[in-house]
Amino acid sequence: MRSPITTNLVLVEDGVVGAYAVFYIVEDEAHILNVAVRRNRRNKGLGFYLVTEVVRRAEQAGARFFFLEVRESNSAAQRLYGK
Repeated sequence: MRSPITTNLVLVEDGVVGAYAVFYIVEDEAHILNVAVRRNRRNKGLGFYLVTEVVRRAEQAGARFFFLEVRESNSAAQRLYGK
């Protein structure tokens, strides 16, 4: 799916979407909208890879600040984003 506003990164393994991330950049701010990893593909580094790639691409585009929201109860996501 293409969007003039957001960037969508999708990881496909064996023909199946294993994970994806959606973000957009406004001036020097990157806003991470969603990072999701298929339940049976978790704990394999896919989320970390995606977040790292989002940061790399956003920095190349001039982003200096990153924003995201995560549920207080989602400790796995908090650990991932803390890395």
